[in-house]
Amino acid sequence: MSVPAIVHLMYFPWDREQQLKTDPEDFDHTPVDLLRKYAVGMEVKLWTYPAAKALCEQYYPAVWEALRNIARPVMLVDVLRWVVVHHFGGLYWQINTTPLVPMEAYLPPAGKNVRLFTEFDLTPEQCRRAIFEPIRAGEPEEAKRIMIQVFAAEPGAPFVTNVIRLLQERVQQYRPQRDYDILFITGNAAASTAYDRFGRNDPGVALTSLAESRRMIKLHYQGSWRTDPRSTETVTTPRIARAGMPASAGWRRSLRNFYYRFLAPHPHDTAMGQHELMGGERTLGRLLSVVHNLNISRVVEIADAPLGTIGLQAVSIHPSRAVIARHKQEPGAVWRHINLFYSTLPKGDLFICPNYLEWISFGEAHRILSRIAAAGFRYVALTDHPLLASNWDAALGDFRPLNMGLEPFLLGQAVASVEWPDSTGRPDRRVATWEMPSR
Repeated sequence: MSVPAIVHLMYFPWDREQQLKTDPEDFDHTPVDLLRKYAVGMEVKLWTYPAAKALCEQYYPAVWEALRNIARPVMLVDVLRWVVVHHFGGLYWQINTTPLVPMEAYLPPAGKNVRLFTEFDLTPEQCRRAIFEPIRAGEPEEAKRIMIQVFAAEPGAPFVTNVIRLLQERVQQYRPQRDYDILFITGNAAASTAYDRFGRNDPGVALTSLAESRRMIKLHYQGSWRTDPRSTETVTTPRIARAGMPASAGWRRSLRNFYYRFLAPHPHDTAMGQHELMGGERTLGRLLSVVHNLNISRVVEIADAPLGTIGLQAVSIHPSRAVIARHKQEPGAVWRHINLFYSTLPKGDLFICPNYLEWISFGEAHRILSRIAAAGFRYVALTDHPLLASNWDAALGDFRPLNMGLEPFLLGQAVASVEWPDSTGRPDRRVATWEMPSR
């Protein structure tokens, strides 16, 4: 038996009082629509409450009997996700979770019937700290915190059978008194117990390491299931204005530029010198072929390879001295070391900045886009992932894809774009060109 190419999504909308809404379709379906576009060649099935309930009642009546008087809607979702995968097989995918690789990469490898992913590696101290949760009765938590947001299995996989039995037992035995109890009874902590008891020595179970899991999956913790007021505070995402930011005081900018140019490397110099960006005459030529009607004559690009002869006046810039040193002697290439925060930017019509904002924070991206606008560029070309359902902030050197049409960028409709696939395998990756705001 093999894992079918099905992606299961499940969403039960509930209100602030933790009660299921009357209309099971009363939620934003956009993430579902985007995933259908992304999961090329796979069936995407959305489970609403009536459909999941009917399946469980018919084929798993003992489980449904245990769930009949369950305390929280999220616990229904926690259990029924395992039920649908047990019955049909396939990949479970939590809505608003972001895939970073093609969907088929989440299926079990050859010779395995289950694939799990690591949410956290808990330290011994973190494991011991859990003994203070009353529901654990003095038992420490398992060191591997297993995701329930994403997992895959064959129909009827023994491990999934054991997970369902454990959840059924805990639902019948415990009633939650605090938020952690949800994790213990039906959530990620319960899955961790199941893996420790049934999966660790099961040759059919493949557990993906924490590092690999984070390379493949971005979790978005919305916490709508929580009732502890401290856990439901709203976090406001910073917005990036399209008109640029006021410049720092001239003397301060000059001092910092002097320091980073002559005394010590800027953090971007160190970080970006270790990463390959995009470049190449062929791909750049494809981009320029779709923007030829924009009356562009001078191009400035953050690049890691010579632009070559592209029929336009071009300057390659880079924040890393190491990259500049590799290419500045090549014939026909004009290279400059640029501190993107403090140096004066070259003049041009189109600023090409592919695969760069993905490595820096929102705040730094804001500053760079503002400086590009202030320098008089009419257009900017950026890497874009239009099927991405949300953006998240990151530290310098921590890569993540970006959808430039979403918060905090909101760049609107691109004037031109070209496909720009790479080794990550995302089908929606492109380089798009936007008109800069007038000043």
